[in-house]
Amino acid sequence: MEINKETAKAVISALVLVLVDVLAAVGIAADPSTVASAVYLVLLVAATLYGCWKNHNFTQAAQEAQKKLDELKDK
Repeated sequence: MEINKETAKAVISALVLVLVDVLAAVGIAADPSTVASAVYLVLLVAATLYGCWKNHNFTQAAQEAQKKLDELKDK
């Protein structure tokens, strides 16, 4: 599934507006730019964690698979 840049911006903008409205409904005044920064920060952290998980061999099975791959590359 590929999302283009404009679609991502639109979804994030809509999410920010919904969050600002929800916060206003419970009595918390929030600046949309602050909420947008928080949303972008959460996305950044999630993307970083996902990238680290996918690109490093944390599990025993992944470590064994990497050893086999290294052996095959050495031949």
